[in-house]
Amino acid sequence: MGSHESRDRSAVLGDVTGGTGVAQQLAHHARLHQTVARLGQVALREQELKTLTDEVVHAVAETLDVQLCGVLKLCEDERTLEIVSNVGHKADVGAVVPGGTATHAGYALSTRQAVVSEDLRTERRFDGRPLLSRGVLSGMNAVIEGTGRPYGVLSAHTTRRRLFSEDDVNFLVAVANILSAAVERHRKEELTRHEALHDPLTGLPNRTLALDRLDLALARRRRDGTGVAMLMLDLDRFKIINDSLGHATGDRVLVTLAARLRDTLRPSDTVARLGGDEFVVVCELPPGVHQVVELAERIGAAVRRPLRSDSGEHFLTASIGIAMAETASDTSASLLRDADAAMYRAKKLGPGRYELFDSSLRSQALARLNTEAELRQALERGQLCVHYQPIIELASGRPVATEALVRWEHPRHGLVPPLDFIPIAEETGLIVALGRDVLQRACEQGAEWQQQFGFPLQTFVNVSGCQIANSRFPGKARTSQETAACWLEAWVWRSPRPF
Repeated sequence: MGSHESRDRSAVLGDVTGGTGVAQQLAHHARLHQTVARLGQVALREQELKTLTDEVVHAVAETLDVQLCGVLKLCEDERTLEIVSNVGHKADVGAVVPGGTATHAGYALSTRQAVVSEDLRTERRFDGRPLLSRGVLSGMNAVIEGTGRPYGVLSAHTTRRRLFSEDDVNFLVAVANILSAAVERHRKEELTRHEALHDPLTGLPNRTLALDRLDLALARRRRDGTGVAMLMLDLDRFKIINDSLGHATGDRVLVTLAARLRDTLRPSDTVARLGGDEFVVVCELPPGVHQVVELAERIGAAVRRPLRSDSGEHFLTASIGIAMAETASDTSASLLRDADAAMYRAKKLGPGRYELFDSSLRSQALARLNTEAELRQALERGQLCVHYQPIIELASGRPVATEALVRWEHPRHGLVPPLDFIPIAEETGLIVALGRDVLQRACEQGAEWQQQFGFPLQTFVNVSGCQIANSRFPGKARTSQETAACWLEAWVWRSPRPF
């Protein structure tokens, strides 16, 4: 009985501290992996890099149980670091701190490896005194890689001496790699956005970005009553440079000019390239129309300065149109249209001029648009006709040739003279179809008259410079002759008058 009681009261004794330590290590290892997985998910869905770095420093500080954690971005000078996000640091976000190999972060960047210091008081690889002066005793830095050069470092420090495990180091490196991938993704996205909104040649904003900024300026004007102006400029005779010296020289001239325009404007103004040799300036908060005119004069002076390239000096001028926002109904499209109309009038009056848009210009612009639309319909409906002016040989009194003259039989306005529609046809490209139609008719009529009168009769047709510049034009002219009569001789030249 006594021995039985003794057996019941017996106990098994053993050292279980090792098992507890293993369990703690496993729990810590699992917590590290969970944090890495969570931050990876955050990095994939988070659009703002600053929000991600803020999340990272708080997660790392909590997971590693450290008092200080920060993301430090390497500055352009590659000698200093900017604090992007931090926990526990006295320095504010945006502050610049020393880099270089003499510091813990700088040493990590120079080695491109994680650098652990378990006791800064005995550190020999770098100067630990700046951290020691802030009460830091231990810490580690992992490099956040970037394209071409490191983006910066992810740092974790503690105010008590700490032995960091291999798991701790691997965790910090894994989080730094997450940041590295996020930085690269954001860089590519930013590059894509930039390319979508900027001119690839000059780096200036393109039409889309310019109109977006104009929309914002007009919205502020409707809210606050602030002024908004748009200037459109077109280089005079720039085509001569492209045609004579090549597009490479023309591109260099445009790049130089773009830099000049940026330097001429206020920081609040936007200069954009619409394409070719056309630029626009969005001027927000101008004090008045006089100041906008002064800006146009400064732009004109900047363009007139000699432009130097490998082929020598080039001299250009610009025709500038100015449109001021006047009513709450003004839109970016209407302001752009008005500036274009003013620029068109400036160009008609001579190179190197600027013109301010007014109501009469709006009427002219609307009339031009209406004429263009009606001219398209006239070509489709056959409303254009050809009149013929005979050329008489004085000695015999016999007609030897005719000159073909195009006219427009408008259903409401009657016979429209060519000066009222030929310039618009040239600007819109309708002159190609119009000229082809007139040439065909003239050849057919000339052939008919030759058969009727029984003697050769030349036909003269006035041709636009746009047609002569087209390399396919001679073939089309020959086809028109052959269609009418193979022995018909047509003479074609550019007339100083479009009729």
